Amino acid sequence: MVHYIVNMKTLTFYTDGGCRKNPGPAASSVYFPETGHGLGAFIGESRTNNEAEAEALLMALGYANANDVTHVNAKSDSQLLVNLVNERWKASAQNMQELLERFRECLPAFDSWSLTWVPRERNSEADWICNQVLDQAEKGEYLTCPTWFKIPSLRSSSMPSQ
Repeated sequence: MVHYIVNMKTLTFYTDGGCRKNPGPAASSVYFPETGHGLGAFIGESRTNNEAEAEALLMALGYANANDVTHVNAKSDSQLLVNLVNERWKASAQNMQELLERFRECLPAFDSWSLTWVPRERNSEADWICNQVLDQAEKGEYLTCPTWFKIPSLRSSSMPSQ
C-alpha cells in the first residue's frame, strides 16, 4: 500500500462528491494538488449528491488530522456545501444536519481552516477520481475504504474530457 504523507502544516485540497441517480450509488473524492494524487471512496448505494459532497470534506479532514496538518485550505464546487459549512445557509435535511455536526466535531484539530467555492471546471481532478470510483462500483468492485489515485496529466489523452 502506498501512503502519501504530507510534510507540511498547511494542506490545500479539492473535494467532490457524486452519485449516479440522486439518490443512488455515490462516491466521494479528494485531490491534493501538491502531490498530483487523491483519495476516493464508495459511500453507498442510496446516497444523495449533497451527502457525497459532505462526506468528501470529512474524508479530507480525516486525512489532514491523521497527518498532523494544522491549517486546512479546502475547495469545493458545491455551493450548497460551502454555504452550509460557512453558516450562510441552514441545513433543512436531517442527513445534512448530521454531516455538518460531524464536520464541526473535526474542527478543533485545526488551528485554522477555510472552505471556498470553485467553479466545476477548476475541480476536474477530484471529479475524475469520483467517477473512477463510481465506474469501479458499476463493475462490482466497491472501493469502500479511501483508495489512492494518481491523477493523469490534464494534457494527457487519458484524462477524459469533462
